Amino acid sequence: MRYLLKRCGHQELGSMGLSIGPQRGQYLLMAIKPEVLSFFPPLSETRQNDFRLVAFYPVYTHDKVYCRFVYHNDKFHGSTAAHPRNEYRLYLNRELQGGRLMYQENGIVVLRMVDETNYDNGLYIDYANPSDPMYAVYDACLNANRLKGSGNYAVYDGVIKEFEDAVAKVVKAEQTVKVAKDDVKYIANSKTDISQLFTEKQFRDFVSVAYQHKCAITGTVIAYEDMNNLETAHIRPKSHGGPFLPCNGMTLCRDFHWAFDHGFLALTDDFHVMVSKKAPSPLLLPYDKKPIFMPEEPFFQPKLEYIQYHRKNIFEHFAQIRSSSK
Repeated sequence: MRYLLKRCGHQELGSMGLSIGPQRGQYLLMAIKPEVLSFFPPLSETRQNDFRLVAFYPVYTHDKVYCRFVYHNDKFHGSTAAHPRNEYRLYLNRELQGGRLMYQENGIVVLRMVDETNYDNGLYIDYANPSDPMYAVYDACLNANRLKGSGNYAVYDGVIKEFEDAVAKVVKAEQTVKVAKDDVKYIANSKTDISQLFTEKQFRDFVSVAYQHKCAITGTVIAYEDMNNLETAHIRPKSHGGPFLPCNGMTLCRDFHWAFDHGFLALTDDFHVMVSKKAPSPLLLPYDKKPIFMPEEPFFQPKLEYIQYHRKNIFEHFAQIRSSSK
């Protein structure tokens, strides 16, 4: 197994004071070294301030938390600043820190990829402050495996037993997906093209968060531990060119997902349910003309373009969705 260990600095944690919180947003600076960047999805030098979403599994919260990994590359895009940036940052949020500001100067972060062959599966993460019992273990490992020229970073090939014991508990635990509002706003306001930002797995996670892990039509869910009856529906089908964007998705109970995909129901432009009069179903009719649950964040709300496409090309066609040449 391969681990990345990093000691946290004062500036990157927002210049934390003794009696006040951070003065700026918190992040972890990642050294421009192949050994370090190999833990994260590749970013483009030609795309200004390119970024990706990375899933983290904190062993101290047992949640699944998304953070932004950003390549600030103004140096290559005509910046007139005295010191144009050329750096990789992993932006922290409170969700990653268990709802509080737990990361401190000189604390040590430890990362391990869930699957070294697939960035999309994310990373396990642990953290220890100097006063924590695990700090001595991580500090010794970091000091023994420092990267040349980067004293605050280490890559270790082997097994950190205490870390793996904590990971084993995460694997067995019921996980809640969490997305920070600040990250949603950053994505929504980004000047970077986000049409290819979300993977299929990230699409499902973000849509589930948007609809609060319930069916958008019934407002219900049948759940037990890590099982539930929800599915993520594309409004404009993927096979018809629909993107993996949260505004093109809804969480639906399995029966309603099937009915939506086969044209038994649709949405109006004011986000109400339309049940087909050609094939009325006793299961669907009670929801006719009722509003769906609307996500709080505008970025998550269904886009009219996709709703209208579904009404024109899927509603009352009563057919298996197939690819479209349109």
